[in-house]
Amino acid sequence: LREFGWTSTEAQLKSVPPYLVACCVTIALGYLSDRTNKRGIFMAGILPCSIIGFSILRFSTNTDAKYAAVFLNAIACFGASSGFLSWGINNAGSPAVAAVAGGYMVMVGSMGGVLST
Repeated sequence: LREFGWTSTEAQLKSVPPYLVACCVTIALGYLSDRTNKRGIFMAGILPCSIIGFSILRFSTNTDAKYAAVFLNAIACFGASSGFLSWGINNAGSPAVAAVAGGYMVMVGSMGGVLST
């Protein structure tokens, strides 16, 4: 957000809407995938938003387009990650296995942040 030329307060305020929209979409995806009992189609449908968003961030010079790309990335990343996590936990056998599987999936996902630094 610093690249957009905003002050620190303005950047803080403009970082709220992407998270708010991503939260609403994530809740809607969770609700719809539970109602239809199909998670994969929703995850496959939301992930192209991330590809489009990261492409816009990489290749566009327009700040408005880049801000829109932040929305796309937040929607796809948060929506898909919670969907994949719940999908994996739902496919675990017993509650004990589900607990271990949930912790393991979060650990493996967090390793990307460790490796990237």
